[in-house]
Amino acid sequence: MIDSIKRFFQKKEIRKNLKILNRRLVFQSIEQAKTIGVVYVVEDEAGYIRVDNWIKKLFATGKIIRVIGYHHSDNVPHYCIPKLKHEYYCKKDVNWFGKPIRASVNDFIIEPFDVLVDLTMVDNYTIKHIVSSSNASMKIGCKVDGYEEIYDLMISLNDEHDMDDLIYFVESYTKQLKGE
Repeated sequence: MIDSIKRFFQKKEIRKNLKILNRRLVFQSIEQAKTIGVVYVVEDEAGYIRVDNWIKKLFATGKIIRVIGYHHSDNVPHYCIPKLKHEYYCKKDVNWFGKPIRASVNDFIIEPFDVLVDLTMVDNYTIKHIVSSSNASMKIGCKVDGYEEIYDLMISLNDEHDMDDLIYFVESYTKQLKGE
């Protein structure tokens, strides 16, 4: 019962975030984007390595990348190595409502990315709060029921797909987009 009430107010908060945003939507490919924000839930070390390898690949092309990863435990795992533009937070950095309270997360939210990519494949309010609050020019994410309004491009996956597939689809689908 309490979870359903909490869920109701979380979705209300997301709608409020979307109403107060004043952003300019620009459809562009990952290749065209100069600044890219990446958010995701760190499920395990293999997922961390997948994202880290993709970030290294993007960084090698001269992109400015900033990453925020959330881990659902009380402490960030040892393999989540903070780097210059990589930040990780955990359950103790989130209030009872699910909203991140760490200052670095708020800094990430206000950064005007060309593209914000949400690699989260599960329903996670703390990540959806970041995405809905962000002023990024374009927001891309996996289709999760109830959160369709926060993305400009959604990728529908089934249970057989994993994060590698999501990254592949983000790159291939955005190649077809032409920005300014």
